[in-house]
This record gives sequence, C-alpha cells and structure tokens, in this order.
Amino acid sequence: MSVFELLVLLVLVVLAIAALSAGRELRQRREEAVTLELLRVFGPLREAVQQDPKALLAWYPLGRAIRRLWPDVCRRLDDTTAATFPFSREQVDAAHAQWTSSWLAWERHHDAEYKLKAAELERDLVAAEQKAGTFDVERGTLSAIGRARIEAVEREKLERYQERYEEYVRVAKAIAALEPEPPRE
Repeated sequence: MSVFELLVLLVLVVLAIAALSAGRELRQRREEAVTLELLRVFGPLREAVQQDPKALLAWYPLGRAIRRLWPDVCRRLDDTTAATFPFSREQVDAAHAQWTSSWLAWERHHDAEYKLKAAELERDLVAAEQKAGTFDVERGTLSAIGRARIEAVEREKLERYQERYEEYVRVAKAIAALEPEPPRE
C-alpha cells in the first residue's frame, strides 16, 4: 500500500469517526430537545389531571404513544422522576380516587339541594293552598296539583342523579382500566 493510499485511508477513517461523532451529537441534542418538549407539554397536563381526572382519559393514550416513540427519553425521565413518565400507576389511582371523592361530594350536595327545593316548594304550596282554602287541614295534605308539583321536583332530582351517575360510572371504569406501561429496562 502506498503512502498516498494510506493517507486516503486515514482521512476516510477520520471522516467516518467524525461523522459518527456528529451523528451521536445530533441524536443526543434531538433527545434533549424532545425531553424538554415532553416536560413542557406534560408538566402542565399532570397538574390538569389533578384538577380534573377526566383529563387523564384524553391525554393518557398520547402518553403511551410517546413512550413507544421515544423509549430512551422516557426511560431517562422515568429514572429522573422515579415514576413512569408521563403518568404513573399512582397518578392513575389518585385520579380514580379523586373522581370518586368528587362524585360523593356532588351526591351529598345534590341530595341537600333537592331536599331544600322540595321543602321550600311544599311550604309555599301549603301557604298558597291555605290562603285559597284548598288545603286539607284535617289530613294535612296538599291538593293533587300540589302533590304533582312536589313529585315533579323528585323526578327532576332523580333524572339529574341518573345522568350524573352514568357519567361517574363511565369515567370511573375508564380510569380504572388504564394500565401504565411498565418502565423499560
């Protein structure tokens, strides 16, 4: 092999090493950019899920897709946060617990709201019927129209309850069915 050929081979080796190094550097910069972008996007989303557990149902599939597209980035984030990025099992469980707690609070409020509504309506109807002379004092009962109005409030209470309960069950089941991807080794 001549000196010239040896020099050409040496130059090619140096260029190949430089290209590999540049490629590695570009890949590392791209992963750093992806990492920062994921933190920028999912940081606020994690907080949004704490505020509204239903948000988890919208963003969770995207989180799983991100894990498949950028497994190395997600593995580094898993290691850094000591949890599955972007949503851990603990976050899914917390969202489910919060959703249930919110339901129970709504249920208590709904019941109290309609008890008060029915009591106020009954009071007003009794007063109006006493004034009109249509209230049955001996039985202490309202007229058929008065009873029908009270029953309408009870039906409204039940309808609102059923609508909200259907939503509660649908969302609770959907959250419970979410399975975080295990961190990759």
